[in-house]
Amino acid sequence: MILDTGLSAEMLNSQLMLYMCSDCSYKTVRKNDYLRHKLVHSGERKYKCLVCGKRFGHSWVLKRHLLTVHPDVMVI
Repeated sequence: MILDTGLSAEMLNSQLMLYMCSDCSYKTVRKNDYLRHKLVHSGERKYKCLVCGKRFGHSWVLKRHLLTVHPDVMVI
């Protein structure tokens, strides 16, 4: 559904881009997406593979790693 707000697409986009990364050109309207993106710059990797010890910044990347690198290990 498209709403007629009376704003041009350019104006609407500029009003929606609330979260802008100060380290790169990343922009988003979702706070959670912005906070997740900031991990790219901070280098924080709080998810650790219990098989090989490799660390990841996102749980979904760890899950993908387990499925592709350690397919014989059961993921819970």
